[in-house]
Amino acid sequence: MDLFDRRLRINGAGFYYRYTNLQVTRINPLGGANLVDSAGSAAIWGSGSLDRRHHRAGFPPGRAGGMARPGI
Repeated sequence: MDLFDRRLRINGAGFYYRYTNLQVTRINPLGGANLVDSAGSAAIWGSGSLDRRHHRAGFPPGRAGGMARPGI
C-alpha cells in the first residue's frame, strides 16, 4: 500500500506452518554423535510488517517487525 504520494509504503504478511512427523537433533550429553528424536507434530503462526519512507535524497530507510507464536 503506497501513501502520501508514494512516499510511504506499508507491507504486511501472515503465515501458518504445520509440521508432522518432525525430527529434531539433540546434542549427546555423553559426547559422541548427536541424537535424532521424534518430536511428533508442531505448528507456528504469526505476522510481520514492513514500512519504508522515501526521503528526498532517494535513500529508502525502513523498519521491519514481526511476531511468531509456536503451538502444537
